[in-house]
Amino acid sequence: MIVLRAGSRCVQLMLYESHLLNIGVLFTKIYMSAGKVVDESERVLLDAKVRVPNLVSPLTAVTGMTREHIAAGISLEDALAQVHLHRGPNINLVGQAIQNDIQWLGLRKGIDYGEAIDIAKSFRVYNPRYNDYSHFSLREEVFGLLGIRMSERYHSPVEDAKMSIRMYKDHAKCPTKARQAKERLQQMRLAKMFPPKDPFLGNIDGVCGFKFNRKKCFCGQPTA
Repeated sequence: MIVLRAGSRCVQLMLYESHLLNIGVLFTKIYMSAGKVVDESERVLLDAKVRVPNLVSPLTAVTGMTREHIAAGISLEDALAQVHLHRGPNINLVGQAIQNDIQWLGLRKGIDYGEAIDIAKSFRVYNPRYNDYSHFSLREEVFGLLGIRMSERYHSPVEDAKMSIRMYKDHAKCPTKARQAKERLQQMRLAKMFPPKDPFLGNIDGVCGFKFNRKKCFCGQPTA
C-alpha cells in the first residue's frame, strides 16, 4: 500500500501496492497476483516492486518497504505490461474481494479474463438479524481452515496470493467443502477462536488510512 498522488496525504486515492499486487490469478497452471506471479507449487515467478514518483510515504509499518526499495523498483507501465502478459479469456481471477482491483487494472471480462472468483463471497455467512452477509478476512479464513497464522509484522502480497490460491483449491472450489468451511468459520467466530486483530494504523507519516471511517478521516477526501 503505497501512496501515489503527489502532495496527497490520503492513502485512499490510489494504491500501487494494494491494487497492483493483491489479485491471485488462475491461468492454466500458473497463478499470479498482479505484480506477483507464483506457479502451482507457489514458487514466485514475478515479484515486481513499483517505483512511485513524488512518493509521500512508503508506509513501512505496513508494507515493510523503505523509500530505497521503492526507488529501485520498475515503472508502473512496465509492471502492468508484465502483468498483462498473463491476461486472456482463458484466465480466471482468484482472490479476496478483488472487484476493486479488477476495475483499477481495467480488466475486461471475456477479454482479459474469463471468470472472477471472490473467495470472500465463497465463505460469507448470511446474517438474518441484519438481512445481510458477514464476511471473514483472508487472515481469518487461512487460520480457521488451514491452521496457518499469516504474517503479523508486515502485509505480504505474495503471501496473500499464495494463500488465496490455496484457499480456492482446498476449500472454495468444491461447493461441499465451501459449505463446510463456512460452517467452521462461523463456529470459530461465535466461539471467539480467531487470533486478535492487529491494531489498525490509521495514521502513518501523516497519511490518512480511514477511507471507510468518515468520523475518523482527517484528510478531507471523500470516504466510502
